[in-house]
Amino acid sequence: MKTFSSVLFSLFLNLICQAQINTYSQWTWVDGSNLMNQPGFYGIQGVPSINNIPPSRDASANWTDNNGYMWLFGGQGWGGSTFYNDLWKYDPTYNTWTWISGNNVANKKGVYGVQGIAALTNTPGSRYSSAYWKDANGNFWLYGGNGYSSLGPGELSDLWKYNATTNMWTWVQGSNLSNKSAVYGTKGIASASNTPGSRYNACTWIDASGNLWLFGGTTLFGYLNDLWKYDPVSNAWAWISGNNSVNVAGTYGVEGIPSGSNTPGSRSGMVSWIDGNGKFWLFGGLSLSGRYNDLWMFDPITNNWTWENGNSVTDQRGVYGTLSVPSSTTIPGARNGMNGWTDSKGNLWLFGGNGYDATNSLGYLNDVWEYDISLQQWVWMKGSNLKNQPSNYGIAGSTSVTDTIGSRSSSSMWIDSGNYWFFGGTTNNSVMNDLWTIPIGFTLSVSLSSFNVDLIDNHARIEWVTLEEQDADHFELLKSEDGISFSAITTIRSEGNSSTARTYNFTDGKLKNGFNYYKLKIINKDGTFSYSDVRKINHQSEHTVIRVKGNPFQSNISLEIDTDLSQNVSIIVTDVTGRIVKRLNPSLYVGVNSIDINASELSKGSYYLGITGQKEFIKLLKL
Repeated sequence: MKTFSSVLFSLFLNLICQAQINTYSQWTWVDGSNLMNQPGFYGIQGVPSINNIPPSRDASANWTDNNGYMWLFGGQGWGGSTFYNDLWKYDPTYNTWTWISGNNVANKKGVYGVQGIAALTNTPGSRYSSAYWKDANGNFWLYGGNGYSSLGPGELSDLWKYNATTNMWTWVQGSNLSNKSAVYGTKGIASASNTPGSRYNACTWIDASGNLWLFGGTTLFGYLNDLWKYDPVSNAWAWISGNNSVNVAGTYGVEGIPSGSNTPGSRSGMVSWIDGNGKFWLFGGLSLSGRYNDLWMFDPITNNWTWENGNSVTDQRGVYGTLSVPSSTTIPGARNGMNGWTDSKGNLWLFGGNGYDATNSLGYLNDVWEYDISLQQWVWMKGSNLKNQPSNYGIAGSTSVTDTIGSRSSSSMWIDSGNYWFFGGTTNNSVMNDLWTIPIGFTLSVSLSSFNVDLIDNHARIEWVTLEEQDADHFELLKSEDGISFSAITTIRSEGNSSTARTYNFTDGKLKNGFNYYKLKIINKDGTFSYSDVRKINHQSEHTVIRVKGNPFQSNISLEIDTDLSQNVSIIVTDVTGRIVKRLNPSLYVGVNSIDINASELSKGSYYLGITGQKEFIKLLKL
């Protein structure tokens, strides 16, 4: 039997292995101004420069692409009426910002183009507090926010996708007008007519199947607690849980017990995470009755919420305890506008926000917390337990033990291979454009260069390359049929210690029809581990060929569509400006499908025909 002292020592070692930001990690002011409400410098669009810097702002959308570049879109400037739609890219290697697209002046209307068609001229209107995601292909998704539609200001309900390779936005769904009401439909049933409606300050998740999830937020009428799922393949929203009315109190049930009747109360500005098992987590937020510090978990398989931790009443102070020491009584104060991330153990981390400190005083915070899922306890890891702490800037680019990021909310955050990055945010009712970084508090045993899965001759060919290995033990290749529950299919011994590139591979011949999901678990010699991103392949062939019978055409466009899948598709005909002049939504069967499109009313000229899943449009000509 372990003695009490040995249990404590084991717990201490566990904390050292898990810690990502700790009391010894040092902040570094990298770029931007140490003054508030700065105009920034755009430079030349598309050209990186060490002189470029976005203007001060908060509540921007942000993501890290598959090449390690950090992206920033929009946000709110000083004064509460300055909204941006500029898109920026930051290169951490060369410390350079690049103004990519959008406008270098504020409060611009959106240019929507044709729904579903990407174009260089498309751009979302200026906005802040949008919902956003990054999908497995590196595309960036944006929903709603508070800002400018095609006509003017208001709350937004448009869904956009940005492709960093082509530098083009696509207006995917939703309205190009502001202040649109939600259309809920039937709970649990996806429909093309459903929409979450206009809102801002919602939180998001993306599951392993690529579905986009959205919860809560603020509308003209109050706070929401509805949960939605969007399927990019069917282009349809489904209302999953919560209420279709505003300012609803939460149903907590019993702490730690999932239930179909549980649901968080209406709120906005909360933080969200996804753990290593694909479960969704949510903390805090602002409501009509005040700020929360409750912690919730949602299971996307059972569609049940669980109240995991925290208070069921609002405006509670932080209970900090001792730095780096977990306790069942420690808990962050109620707050909104914080940043969050998940570590390699699946534990949850948060930084800052606007909320209550240890004295129950409301203000801006700069504390860092970790929630250990296995212990079901919070740990105060870094920062002050008092509100409104100033930044200590030191010298830009030089790390010092005295450098400290100040209290703030609604800042942007990114993660690269070894650091966390924070940009701007609100403090003392002003906005910043300072860029800070802090190192991850441990060295990963494996520097993973790539992890790829390809379908070759009805087999999955999995290959990964490591650039460096230090005290690594082995790899477990995990597989899933639903993208949520994974199990190991093979174990491969690692090199262990190597400073040169190493290649590993495995062939999986046991594939199911449809999607197969894979991820890599990297196990160290001390038992700690980390995961790769999830990769998926579609084993079922999706061979579709479209042929036009007679081109140029006269009164009808006659098509033959040869497919080996039964599927619903969308066929569109556009003119040379991209305007849709014909749309059909036929159901295709296996084999050759003959389809006629009445085009008698179309004027003579050139047109383009496209079908769901086809990358290229077919050029048509009417006689």
